[in-house]
Amino acid sequence: MNENTHRVVARGERAQGGIDSFGAGALLQLVRNHLVYSSAMAFRGASKDRGRPPQWLARLKDIRLVGMESNGSGETNLYFRAPRYQDAAGELYEQAELWPTRPDPCWTSFESYAEVVRDIKAANKDSDRFDRTLLENFVRWDKKVLGYFDQVIFEEHREGRPQAVEITRELIREARKLDSATPKPRLVQVVGMLDMLRASAHAFGLCLDDGVEVRGVFEGEQLEGWRPLLGQRVLVQGSAIYKPSGKLLRIDATSVSEGSKEPALLSKIPPPLSRSTRDRDWHQPQTATSGVNAFFGKIPADDDPVEFARVLKELS
Repeated sequence: MNENTHRVVARGERAQGGIDSFGAGALLQLVRNHLVYSSAMAFRGASKDRGRPPQWLARLKDIRLVGMESNGSGETNLYFRAPRYQDAAGELYEQAELWPTRPDPCWTSFESYAEVVRDIKAANKDSDRFDRTLLENFVRWDKKVLGYFDQVIFEEHREGRPQAVEITRELIREARKLDSATPKPRLVQVVGMLDMLRASAHAFGLCLDDGVEVRGVFEGEQLEGWRPLLGQRVLVQGSAIYKPSGKLLRIDATSVSEGSKEPALLSKIPPPLSRSTRDRDWHQPQTATSGVNAFFGKIPADDDPVEFARVLKELS
């Protein structure tokens, strides 16, 4: 299998003279997870498989650390070998394209990951390259790695020469914003013609009555129930997964059935019910002019109601 070698650079005081086992373990786990999730998104629009992963995805997980060196100035280089898509996932290139971000066959997971990083850095709310699972994993950089290193750099060869994308705290803040903006999934029933089925990717295409193409994924074990319905009008039940923009990213299907008698009313995608809110969204940092500091020590301590009302009006 043809492989490309890529460099990952960890910078910071703790990277000087090498990386200890704790830092190396956290870094290696996140690197592997992010690369595999990015590849899955590129081919099928879902970063994680809900059932048994397809064989090509298992082959793409064969990302190996082949070397490590330190330059003694707060920088440690890690070298990885990753399989090219044309070898690890060659069967996906023998079929019609289903997902719009299918990568160049000479790429590896590093190039797909670089595309994800660039979309997050650009705050692209309509991106097809990440979902909530992948965004949540980006936030973990802040907890597990960026508290240990100042910066992590990924080298990729998207244009045939080494280029780099950086994992920084600023990038993680953008990922957190996109994650918070992403609407929650909602249960849906959607009717349309099942016009595309990709067994190797556990993915499908559904053409709605207005001609709009909707993409989705299903558990691999469900394949036999889908095949006889190809080219027919079907009813798909599952969860609508949305982008931060509120547009549909995909459907995570739980079942499919014959739908010739289903009403046209169901041949559309319902909008998200609400935006996602997390506890952290309500946490606002207190400054010298906000929170308690905005009024502490400024309201008179005496009992003069007129003076109290005047100061309170000024603060409001």
